[in-house]
Amino acid sequence: DLIAWQIGGILVALGVGLLYLSHELEGRKGPNPGDTTLREVGALIVVTGVLSVFWELRGRRALTNEVLSAAELSSDITTAGLKRVATHYLDVEWDGLLNEANHVDLFFAYARTWRNTHAAGLRRLVAREGTRLRVILPDRENPALMAQLAAKFSYTTSELQGHIDNAESDFANLSRQAAAQATVELRRTSEFPVFSYYRLDRRCFGVLYSQAPGRVEVPTFECEQGGTLASFFRDQFDKLWESASVRRLKEDQNV
Repeated sequence: DLIAWQIGGILVALGVGLLYLSHELEGRKGPNPGDTTLREVGALIVVTGVLSVFWELRGRRALTNEVLSAAELSSDITTAGLKRVATHYLDVEWDGLLNEANHVDLFFAYARTWRNTHAAGLRRLVAREGTRLRVILPDRENPALMAQLAAKFSYTTSELQGHIDNAESDFANLSRQAAAQATVELRRTSEFPVFSYYRLDRRCFGVLYSQAPGRVEVPTFECEQGGTLASFFRDQFDKLWESASVRRLKEDQNV
């Protein structure tokens, strides 16, 4: 700031001096091209000095603050491991991720559209030796939970139970079609879901639920293992998995 004031002051003083000199010369000899040039140069230097001070004290500081804010935001995003925020979860390249994944964790209410869209990708997943698919669904035999979720999704309780039952049936079929060294596991939770979770190896996706009733577009957070956001979602899934009840898929003869 001191240097800015000093340079600006020198420029303003120099410009004022040139303006005064041009005025004096014009008064003695009358107007001539040299006096006009001297006056214009003096005025330009005065303006340059004033703008230099303004830029140093205001403009550059504002730009610096903006750059620092962006840098801090970038640091926060890096720490969180956030890779992308999609406007809709179906915009993600799910098939490519399923084709490469070995460990997949899923937690949602029933995800009928997602399951139907990527049924082939899920079959290819479990057909590979050594893959593992873990799924958590709401407990359709919990009346209080079903009543809450049915109201949330604007279904009757029986309709919602039917959607969840179809999801269980699909995963039971996947379990029977799985390779010898592949596993498909399903558990039921009585906890009310507030987000959906998809983990494919080191990549995971958290899909928020709308607080207000009705269906709206909700953001999908794509994050990478090691970041704080991915750790949060994974920790929540692990806790739900530990407390959820086991559903023995291969022994289910009602599918």
